[in-house]
Amino acid sequence: MNKMRSRTVLLITAFFCMSMLSQSQIRIAFNPEKGTTYTYRFITDEKTNQSAGGQETTTGYRLEFVIDMSIKNRNSDEIYADYIFKEIDMSFSSPMMSFKIDSKNKVGNSSDMNKFFDCLIGKSLQIVVSPDGSVKTITGFQPIMEDIQKVIGSANDTDKQITGMFIQMSFHEFAFKTGFEQSFKMYPDKEIKVGDSWSIDNSISVSTITNSIINTYTLKSISEDIALIDLTVASLMKNERLNRELKEEQKGEIKLNTRTGLPIQSTLVGNSSTILNVQGTDMKSEKTKKITVSLLQ
Repeated sequence: MNKMRSRTVLLITAFFCMSMLSQSQIRIAFNPEKGTTYTYRFITDEKTNQSAGGQETTTGYRLEFVIDMSIKNRNSDEIYADYIFKEIDMSFSSPMMSFKIDSKNKVGNSSDMNKFFDCLIGKSLQIVVSPDGSVKTITGFQPIMEDIQKVIGSANDTDKQITGMFIQMSFHEFAFKTGFEQSFKMYPDKEIKVGDSWSIDNSISVSTITNSIINTYTLKSISEDIALIDLTVASLMKNERLNRELKEEQKGEIKLNTRTGLPIQSTLVGNSSTILNVQGTDMKSEKTKKITVSLLQ
């Protein structure tokens, strides 16, 4: 009888402890350590299938960055970091044009393309980030862009087109700020526990195009210093000039270090489909997109 009573007490105690643990609250924020360098790999994969008048075309795009994020200084309101480019790999394929550029493969690139990479690899941007992950300031783009313009000016037409596409799609201050905040601006303004959800507004607007982006996060689990978070991104893009809208939803998961607030691994996958009528012909477009962020060290 005493053994049964002891076993019951142990079970009740264990259940109580597990219940308390599951309800424990944590606060997460952008909290990297001063003097530490974090190396990240960012990969974006896109594939677009278009069909019109019985003909189909496929376009593919892949961009890979490897960067060092070196934390130089910090206080309670701001984190100061150098963002240093280590590797860049970009490929594009379509029925009209295909290319691949790789900063690691000097032999496979043209001499002009290698000069272009020399303007980027090892160069740094200086960023100031708030504890909520939003970018306050970025400096360092201007001298890099001046060097790139010098290289493009003497490059052949093909390399001019490739580098121009790269800059337009990926390498400018607005694109950098948007990409950084999509990866790091995700922190709640209060303590959370397993099962809690919160939303972050990452909407952007450029000229006549507005993109309402709402990221919704749900804390799935906590084990020691590691949190697993579900992510849903709902976006609505409006083009006022063309009077068109595009809805898109992406889903993913984030593995996060609760001590530093930094993602260890995150994946986001989405699909979208649109139908446009161009001069009486329906043009259907289906796009798949995958974004992966990995902490290498």
